Parts: sequence; structure tokens; C-alpha cells
Amino acid sequence: MKRIAAFSKYLAYEMGGAEASTRELLAKAAGEGAAITVISQRKATFLGKTMSLAKMPAGYQFIEMDNMVNSPRSAYLEYALNAERLRTYFAALDFDELWTYGTLAPAAAIGFAGPVRYYIRSESDIGITGNYQVGLKRLIKHAHNLAQWPAIQRYRQDLRLALSRSTVVANSDYMSGQVKQRFGIDSQVNVPSIDIVPIAQGLRLHGRRPTDVVFVGDSSWKGLDIVQALARHLPETSFSIYSRLVANSQTERNVTWHGWTNEPWRIYQRAKLVIVPSQCIEGYGRVSREARLLGIPVLVSDTGGLPESVDHDQECIVKDYKSLPSWLHAIRERLAAMPASTP
Repeated sequence: MKRIAAFSKYLAYEMGGAEASTRELLAKAAGEGAAITVISQRKATFLGKTMSLAKMPAGYQFIEMDNMVNSPRSAYLEYALNAERLRTYFAALDFDELWTYGTLAPAAAIGFAGPVRYYIRSESDIGITGNYQVGLKRLIKHAHNLAQWPAIQRYRQDLRLALSRSTVVANSDYMSGQVKQRFGIDSQVNVPSIDIVPIAQGLRLHGRRPTDVVFVGDSSWKGLDIVQALARHLPETSFSIYSRLVANSQTERNVTWHGWTNEPWRIYQRAKLVIVPSQCIEGYGRVSREARLLGIPVLVSDTGGLPESVDHDQECIVKDYKSLPSWLHAIRERLAAMPASTP
């Protein structure tokens, strides 16, 4: 029986698509007979909020790492402060294989003595430190990155070493190309497998009431600033925003904020249009893929692997994705093309 250790800071938490996709791969490996151990940071936080633990299969072992420096607003400083402990910890582990990803992954991959599968899920996994703020916040973010610069350089050096000794698995053709271009390393492509059946069943059971433009995210790099500006410019259009930072649903003018949910059908129940206006380089788009498979109209930014998630359908891709007028035009055009019976 193969013994797989899987590590990421947030892997054991209800965090996002990267975590969901990795847990699905682990479930597949478990179904093929592997013994799974999930390793994550104890009480991991995101933007100051402690994340909820995901439900794990009964047969998994779960290890929570203690005594970690937790600095989610300074991810690369967090890496530098934890790197030696991570390297030592994983050097002592006795498993047949390590699966890892995320900003703490390089040290784990370098320390582990056995085979490593290193998953490329996002731009930070290839060493990109983007600044997607605007105005004064952009200057503050720039200063923040400068303060972290030695830690960023340490991370990038360790990342290169970690990838060179790992089997690298990218989640889109785009990210695979970036790994080759930046590191000269060939990688496998494993596009996230979406099981749409439970979501479709949930919608059939509870019914669809497509009234809103729906967005999932809670940061500028995911496009939150653009969504809020869109809502201001389209006061007659209802928006739903699903965020990890919201505890209870609340409505402000034409925007309803919803908390995170582990029942994805709820996200799409009210969606007449799903938008993914990411400003960062996305590895892939789980939300956009789900909407596509459900037959719900979707618009995505022309960045990273997002176009792959909508099968490169040009009607779904906003080329000038950093432009608010481009998004306004695309949304108005898509909504105007909907049948009159659509709410």
C-alpha cells in the first residue's frame, strides 16, 4: 500500500478551488488503495480569519503542524521564518511520496527524502508576486513587497530547487507552459476534474431562481474591486458575492454578500450570469468551469488558465480584463442577449 503525505497550509480547510481539487485527487488515490495523511497548519488563518476545517474521509490521518509562524498578510516572510522547521520536519517523515503545493511547499519538497509531486495551482507557485491594488493601496502593497524582498528571493531560490527535484503537475496548459518558460522544467498537465453531478442534483432538488450576477472571491486579485464598481454602475442589476470573510448574508443596495459554503449548488441557484474578473494569473477556473458545465452564462478574464476553463469560447472571455468599461460592456451585452423570460 502506497503511503502518501499531502501538505499545504490550507489543504485541510475550506479555502478554495486548489484545496478542493487536491482533495479530489487524494480521494482518487485512496480509492486505488493508497493510505492518505493530510498535513496542514493548525488553526490556519486567511486575512485574519480562522478557516473552517474541511470534512475528511474517515480513513485519512490528519496531522496539524504546531508552532508555525502565522503571517498570512506577509506570505513570503512567513515562508522564510518557517522554512528551516519545515525542511527538518519533512526530512524526518517516513512516507512513500509527498504531494505539496502553496507558498510553504518549497521547504517541504526540499526536505522530504522520497519522491515529490509538486502541484502548480496559482501564480505564486511559479514565483510571481503581483500587485493588483489601485491608488494608495497599490503604493502600500509595493512598499510591503519591498519589505519582504529578501524573503521573496529566498522563496524563489527554494522554489527552483524544489521543482528541479520533483514531478511537477500543472493544472492547465498555460501553467505548464509557464513552468517550462521560467524554470526549463517539463510538467504534467492535470486539469481539475469537476464532478458536476452533485451540484446539478442540488439545483434540481432546490430549484433555480436566476436573478443575480454572481461572483466568488474576496480580494483585489480575484477582481473584487471591479465587481463592486460594476455594481455601482449597474444599480438595476442584482449582484451576489460569496466571500470567506462574511459570516452571515447581508444586503447593501443591489449587492448581497454571502458567506462561504460547502454546498456549491447554492452559489449557482441565483446565478443568471457568473463572472470571474480575476486580475492575477489564475492557474485555472473551477467556478467558471462549474458554471460552464451547468449551462450558466459565464464571463472570465483573459488571463492564465481561465480561457481553458470555458473551452476558449471567445464569447465568454473579456480581453481587456483590467478595464471596467470592458466589463460593463460585456455584462450588458450578455444580459441583453438573455431571453425575456429570464428574470
